[in-house]
Amino acid sequence: ADASGANHMWSLTHEPDFADVCGFKRADVETALALVDLRPGDVAFVLDLMEKYYDGYRFNGITEPLYNPTLCVFFLKRLAKNPSYFLEKLQGPDVMDVMTDENVNVSENVVGLVQRAPGGCEAVLAARSG
Repeated sequence: ADASGANHMWSLTHEPDFADVCGFKRADVETALALVDLRPGDVAFVLDLMEKYYDGYRFNGITEPLYNPTLCVFFLKRLAKNPSYFLEKLQGPDVMDVMTDENVNVSENVVGLVQRAPGGCEAVLAARSG
């Protein structure tokens, strides 16, 4: 037996019954956006952006991609505080600054680790190109 005591751990996301607990579904994000003072057209616009930047996690056994909950909460908290300011920023050239933050971005160390993996350079280039 391993002396670390950590040999009892397992990843919840590998279990089909729990694969969708580590993120938000689209309906969850729509419910959260309904709590922000936005016009229907603005909700659709913001939802499209959130899907582009925060959606796409797929774990074992699910077909609907999950939104990154950390990034969604970070963004929604800022949007709810000042909707008109953020809507204006989201439509400008600084959209990446609004959708992300240095504290929640992937570090260059992680990017370097991925680049060194087989096929990693192609994956990083694809992710950075959008």
